[in-house]
Amino acid sequence: MFQQANAINREAVYGILCHSTRGSEKKAGTASGFMIAPGVLATVAHILYSEKDELHDLVEVIRDPDVSLNMESATPVAIDPIRDLALIRIENPRNTKSMKLTRNIVASGTSCGSLGFPLSSVTFHEDHLNVNLTERFQGGFVSAFVEEYTDNELHEWYETDSMM
Repeated sequence: MFQQANAINREAVYGILCHSTRGSEKKAGTASGFMIAPGVLATVAHILYSEKDELHDLVEVIRDPDVSLNMESATPVAIDPIRDLALIRIENPRNTKSMKLTRNIVASGTSCGSLGFPLSSVTFHEDHLNVNLTERFQGGFVSAFVEEYTDNELHEWYETDSMM
């Protein structure tokens, strides 16, 4: 199942670079994200901040198939720090393929995985920066579909047999 999902969704997975310069101090962070609508990516909110309440100056994104091309500029459009979720918009996207999800509950024992750009690094130089974005896959199996009520809200998620 994951091989099929990967083939369908790989072009919707992005590496994200956020960086800022304040005087001589340079800061950067990287994350993964995925396109949920043409030009709109979902990612983690904490990557957008250089300081506690200060957003990075620049947000840039790229897909693994486009690594030989320039990164694309993006801007935050919605940030939920409680859920650590953010939406960012690509100004003029080269690609508009969005993530395809199933509404069906996946059975225990089904193979699953995550695809993204964890463990990426940024090195600053005098006049440029080097970004090491490597697309990585981690796999496992669905152990359970969990439904839990907290404060009268239903929360649903999948538990897997390995950390992803």
